[in-house]
Amino acid sequence: MTPKQPSGFTALTSVIIMMIVISIFAVSANRSALGELINTAKKHQSQTSFYRGDACMEEALLRLRGDASYNGETLVFPEGSCEIAVVHNFALQTITVNASYHNLYRSIYAEATFSTQSIAVQNWKEIF
Repeated sequence: MTPKQPSGFTALTSVIIMMIVISIFAVSANRSALGELINTAKKHQSQTSFYRGDACMEEALLRLRGDASYNGETLVFPEGSCEIAVVHNFALQTITVNASYHNLYRSIYAEATFSTQSIAVQNWKEIF
């Protein structure tokens, strides 16, 4: 005759196994959610960097309209900066902006001509 196991032993073993399986699923879901959170934060930071670059390009065009000899500058923001470079080529002005936010960088390039009455942007694109 074999010794009989207590009836609670089987139930306890089943509960422990179910807890291990549930814990594995919870850890997997948590890691997945954390990865999505990091990706979303990086996307937001990249967009903010682009918007800063776009704003700096607008600033460069505004300053060029007021001062034809404007060569660019570095604008400092909280958690980033924006470098503006202007190359004068007769009537055509080439403007390059490098913007950063939390170590994510975006570059924008534009070509524009200026007259006493208006600004004509010939080309405006993001450089990858």
